[in-house]
Amino acid sequence: ENGYILTAKRLALTGDGTKHTDHPLEYVSENVVQVDDGVFYAKYPLGYPWLCALAYRLGGPTVVFWVNPILAVLAVVGMFLLGRAMINDWAGALAALLLATNPLHAFYGLSALSHTGAVCFAIWGMLFLWRWTQSGGWRNAALAGALTAYACTIRYTEALLFLPVVAMIFWRRNFREVGVMAAAAALVIAPLA
Repeated sequence: ENGYILTAKRLALTGDGTKHTDHPLEYVSENVVQVDDGVFYAKYPLGYPWLCALAYRLGGPTVVFWVNPILAVLAVVGMFLLGRAMINDWAGALAALLLATNPLHAFYGLSALSHTGAVCFAIWGMLFLWRWTQSGGWRNAALAGALTAYACTIRYTEALLFLPVVAMIFWRRNFREVGVMAAAAALVIAPLA
């Protein structure tokens, strides 16, 4: 939490997530990596700090702590829509209820950790991926690529979402719109490079 929130604060105030120290004995937490004398970068990807920095800029430092509760609610809504799209309304309601009552979802939704953001963007990315497999469309492809990629900017392990995306691409076999999906994902991931 320290690394995420302090990185977000630096991003909001300076536009740069880099921590610079003025003195060699200044305290630096273990959530950063030293790349040069007095220059430190967060170990974690910047997707969650970007969201917190946006909240900071829009509403001040206390609004940062609303990011995860909002993402947790959006994840539950997305789960309902995904379950409904894949099966039916009852399945969507059950899936949403299971996620909403999951103690870990509640814990992370009330913390300042990145898990809730990764879950939220993964669910919404999979929703648009499913919609793309069912009806195609440039918009569905772009949103599937962008939202799934943004999950990767929050937690690197979400890169495993590449596997269901590839499976759906070969199932759908609509390779014209895959370029749009890949371009949207590349645009979202590019700032991490």
